[in-house]
Amino acid sequence: MTKGEPATLSLPGGGAVVVYADTEASLLTESQGLMLLPGKKTVTYSVILRKGHIDVELPEQNPPALAVIVSTKADTRIVTLSGKTSIRAEGYNVTAVSYQGLTTVTQGTKLTRLPNKVKRTYQGKSGNVDHELLAATSYVNGKRVWLATRGT
Repeated sequence: MTKGEPATLSLPGGGAVVVYADTEASLLTESQGLMLLPGKKTVTYSVILRKGHIDVELPEQNPPALAVIVSTKADTRIVTLSGKTSIRAEGYNVTAVSYQGLTTVTQGTKLTRLPNKVKRTYQGKSGNVDHELLAATSYVNGKRVWLATRGT
């Protein structure tokens, strides 16, 4: 568990896992060679996220040479093969955002690709809910700003 400032764990090959405050997570220090894509095995590190927030950042490579699998107690696993992914776990709810790159998610036996710039929340066995990320504003005038999105 981290307290205060985020801790960055550097991975061989240029990747990193950022663990934020009040997060309970374990990083298995030994990598595994897993066949994640057709071709050769990918060097894969495993993180067990019990609660809290982590980011995974991996270099863009084709084919990916490095991957990180984040497992949660909700039987949801997020596999980052390249780019940046944020994952938050609270009980059996898991939220994942792929900002760029290639990320896949398994929930039970179902494997799906996590689209870039979409926040996907897995709510136990009741499925998932997607929300697009809000675009940055270029100009804000005034003392108060209220943001509202459609469908929330």
